[in-house]
Amino acid sequence: DRSTMNKVRLMTVVATVVSALASGGMIESPARGVGRVFPLEKKVVRDEVTGVEMTVLTDGTHSDARVYHTHPQWTADGAWIVFRSSARGGEGEGQQAFAVHEASGEIVQLTAGAGNKVGAVHLSRREMKLWYLRHAPLPAGVTPPPTRPDDAEITQVVELDLGRLLADAKAGSVEGTPGGYEKIVATLPVGLHEAGGFGVDASEKVAYLGVRGLGVGDHLPSGVTPYPKPEGARMGAGPGGIRKIDLVSGEVSVVVSKVQAGLYMPVRAASSMAWPLSLLGANQRLLTQALNMPSA
Repeated sequence: DRSTMNKVRLMTVVATVVSALASGGMIESPARGVGRVFPLEKKVVRDEVTGVEMTVLTDGTHSDARVYHTHPQWTADGAWIVFRSSARGGEGEGQQAFAVHEASGEIVQLTAGAGNKVGAVHLSRREMKLWYLRHAPLPAGVTPPPTRPDDAEITQVVELDLGRLLADAKAGSVEGTPGGYEKIVATLPVGLHEAGGFGVDASEKVAYLGVRGLGVGDHLPSGVTPYPKPEGARMGAGPGGIRKIDLVSGEVSVVVSKVQAGLYMPVRAASSMAWPLSLLGANQRLLTQALNMPSA
């Protein structure tokens, strides 16, 4: 009868939970968002040519991708690999960050919500935490700068407590408020926005970020002007700059303003020095720092 069927279902659920806890595994979470635990996708496949067995951690059906290739991929404890996916998160949220346990194959969602920029998520090499960027709406009562009246977003640097989040996911006790695992460590001035190139330095006390918008180019030497954007080009126009972000105090300071970091013509940095085409993009940003070019 119905009563007996309900008892059987309840006993099955209890047995599943007890089994998961006894084996040290995670309990699959039905909820979406931060701390969500996915069913295991790990499997062993044999290479058809060499016969070598390979362990696959994700099933390849969720548009999964690594974090930016120059950044750390593993958590500080060496147990988890962080990746990003555009198909595992909530509808309309875009890419989010996830972690897969290398030994067990358990997958946990790390970020959720619109505006998260996880392409350059940066893992700490020292502690169980990571940093990423978020585009958030302007706070109530804050107006955009006169030069950018349609600007309705601010850029935030978010620090995520991976150790506590992953431990709670394993225990099945993830907090109901995702913000309980994160804190906003810095916010760019209104009108100043990220333009790629986010990275944390070896001390893990400061980060560097390419920027555009308000104030960028204001401190260029006399006579140095941005190149116009080449016709039909998606990239290539200046000015752009680099900002140093103190991850402890949240202070945002100028490192250098640069002009032209595209692939369409030689770079002219703040010192008016010309660089060959091979030293463009991210490499040029590093060189301008290393050579102590004039601050913007």
